[in-house]
Amino acid sequence: MRPVALLLAFFLLLLPGLFSPDPGRDDARCEMKACEKIPLEEIEPPDISQGPSVVTLDEEGFFVVNGVKFFPYGFYGHPSEAGEMEEFVEAGFNSAVAYGKCCQGESLQTQLDRLNFLKDHGVLGAVHAFQPVSQIYTEPTETLQAWIDARAEVGSLLYWYTYDEPAIWSIDPEEAEDYYTLLHDLDPNHPNALVMCPLEPFSNYMDYTDFMMVDPYPSPMFPLSLTKYTTLEAAAAGAGAGKRAFGVGQSFDWHESWGTVPEGHHWRPTVAEMRNITYQNLVFGVNGLVYFAYSYVHAQPDRWEGLKAVASEVRELMPVLLEPDAAVEIEESPDLPYVDHALREHDGIYYLLVVSTWFNDVTVSYDLSPLGEDLCVIDYFYEMPVPVYDGKVYLDIPKEGDAVLQIIP
Repeated sequence: MRPVALLLAFFLLLLPGLFSPDPGRDDARCEMKACEKIPLEEIEPPDISQGPSVVTLDEEGFFVVNGVKFFPYGFYGHPSEAGEMEEFVEAGFNSAVAYGKCCQGESLQTQLDRLNFLKDHGVLGAVHAFQPVSQIYTEPTETLQAWIDARAEVGSLLYWYTYDEPAIWSIDPEEAEDYYTLLHDLDPNHPNALVMCPLEPFSNYMDYTDFMMVDPYPSPMFPLSLTKYTTLEAAAAGAGAGKRAFGVGQSFDWHESWGTVPEGHHWRPTVAEMRNITYQNLVFGVNGLVYFAYSYVHAQPDRWEGLKAVASEVRELMPVLLEPDAAVEIEESPDLPYVDHALREHDGIYYLLVVSTWFNDVTVSYDLSPLGEDLCVIDYFYEMPVPVYDGKVYLDIPKEGDAVLQIIP
């Protein structure tokens, strides 16, 4: 055998070990139990048919509507026709940020019409409390109270929407404090919130919101991991006060929004990108998720159908999404900055949510031994058993992909 051929043969023998994330896996004791997925129960939605609803945030920062835990999932905007709204609900969406200024002239009635339309379909919504905000200084308290009461009487009101990007518009924090305090005085039965992108520290306005809505829109100009870092930043800023981040995902194309669509342009984000943005939010423990915006993505049939498929998974996972991170920790190997996971426990069963923002395929392992022995591990949505090697599972995550495992002790 020629030296070159001998060297090549030797290299081929080494190849599996060189590129395996854990060369010892082949020698490990493999267990794969013959077990089946245990479907999650479907959460009954809160009854909002009779107003007013009482909405609180529990000690973990999750929504509770009329005594029922609730994970808001929807859009800025919503369908205006009954048929489209039925499709909206059937897909798994349950909330909306309803537009409209308030409260002079016909605009109050417009908001009432929106809230009643949402209520008729079992959807909860957020509306602007006052626009312009200067009304909190110019209108008598009795008038403001009447405007608040009229909308709060409708069972579909979820929270008051106060500011959109206060840092961009250089909103005086003193005004934000006045607005926040006034709303709680006028309506103690609903939280209020503002939305920010991270142009300034979230801490500048964290005291003036009950949860922080975070709206990074990465595609196509930034890495998808922009969602991760902004969500974590907001969560860290609110952690001391027990305030969770609330995700705002991207479902619009920047060029379309600017009115400057270049020739040959492909609408972004793709379905895969919207899916990745969604799973990043789920992994990082947001207390709700809405996309901006319904009108944009609904006008793109392929994107809309793709996002509806993602929504069906979110709807099925809602019992898990309303759980905090599990008390037990598991080790990820290798510890990669572009792969993240969350471990949640629901009804004695563990769920491992994994998401990657890497632009290539990656293999990671998770040591599940802290969860017990003789585990049954299922790929939740593929409904296939996952082999366990000496207490570890190995996941091949595709480019910017995700995985959900059900782990039954």
